[in-house]
Amino acid sequence: MSIRFPNIPYGMTPTEAQIYAALVNADGQVLSYADLVRELEYCPVGKAADSLLIRTHIHNLRRKVGHREIGSRRGQGYYWANRATEVAS
Repeated sequence: MSIRFPNIPYGMTPTEAQIYAALVNADGQVLSYADLVRELEYCPVGKAADSLLIRTHIHNLRRKVGHREIGSRRGQGYYWANRATEVAS
């Protein structure tokens, strides 16, 4: 299943689109795993599940939008590196 919103690339799953929108709308701020899980419509149980869920979707997003677009800070989280992108809510 893929989702289509203005300014969101085609081929994203609903979960990927939610993470993508959260990163872009954070305006370059680092979002932790917990921050990103809170943005999802559902939350799996357990901290380990949260971490694996986010890492998996970040990996898939990087393949779809480009590895340079999503930055990471070790031990902190992820951020949107391309500040020219905006997502309409």
